[in-house]
Amino acid sequence: MAGMWGDVVLDNFFIHKSDRTAAPPVDERQTTLDVAPMSYPTTLLGRLKLRHLRLLIEIADSGSLHRASANMNISQPTASKLLQEVEIAMSAQLFERSFQGMVPTLAGQLATRYAQLLINDLARLQRDISGLQSGLSGTVQIGAIGASLPDLVSPVIAKIGDSHPNIRIILQVGTSDQLVPMLAEAELDLLVGRHSNVPLPTPLDATELSGEPLCIVTRTANPLPDDGHLTLQILSESRWIMQTAPSPMRRAIEVAFTVASATMPSRLIEVSSLYATVDLLRQGDFLAVLPFSVCRHYVETGTMRVLSARMPDLLGPYSLLRVKDRPLTAAAAAVSEQILQQAIGNMDHLMP
Repeated sequence: MAGMWGDVVLDNFFIHKSDRTAAPPVDERQTTLDVAPMSYPTTLLGRLKLRHLRLLIEIADSGSLHRASANMNISQPTASKLLQEVEIAMSAQLFERSFQGMVPTLAGQLATRYAQLLINDLARLQRDISGLQSGLSGTVQIGAIGASLPDLVSPVIAKIGDSHPNIRIILQVGTSDQLVPMLAEAELDLLVGRHSNVPLPTPLDATELSGEPLCIVTRTANPLPDDGHLTLQILSESRWIMQTAPSPMRRAIEVAFTVASATMPSRLIEVSSLYATVDLLRQGDFLAVLPFSVCRHYVETGTMRVLSARMPDLLGPYSLLRVKDRPLTAAAAAVSEQILQQAIGNMDHLMP
């Protein structure tokens, strides 16, 4: 983790030479705190330094005080002292010692999550300051569901590359249930997806962008006959490719079969990648449910055909999501505006 800190000049964060001096051994098996009352400021802000926060993250990641201290290039007694200071400041035991290593308590899980948020925000601050010094630039981290790529996200990234060449974009593609927690944890600036059912510590702002019409497709060479009256009951005996559970797409397909009183296919290949689905469809006589925005190109080039069985609109529209109380950088705001403008321009071109 040391590589992510760059040259941030924050005196309290750096590990000074004095930290490496010898210290009395500390019994790591001790699970209770027996410390005389100390005079601390009344807020955590006055009690904690950034290396306290980094230590929490390192212990949670490694499960070991020894490995955490090695990753931070400090002695183990120093790490023990830092952890004790954090636990005193928070009036809670944050980790339990067990045969599996150091396991965060409920309070430790909460403290570690907020420590990661603060560290992520610090990294964003460094990028923002660099951006201010060099004009509209910086890094924007975008999450996107696969259906949004062809007509929305990819064109926006191409336009940003032309209009703002100093903006660096990092794109994470996945399902909404994978990406929403990343947005909440400040690993993403913007997300084009759906608000998942996962409880979040911070509220999200959502601006509706587009629907996601779904089609049942197969490769053109599949000899399966289609008289225009195919149903899910008829197709349930075919070989299918589906996204792994519990993705929103998988839930929508399962509900569609239930509503149609059809049995879920038993001849099933499960994949986590939308584009792995496309590649498998080209290789064999499989069926799959794809967003129309994804399959349109393959239908137009004659490699796939859309079957007459209808998929109900169970996913609903996807949105541009951001954390409500987290301000966007100038670069992220420019990307956000471009996404909204692209969505407006696409409104009349979603279906044939």
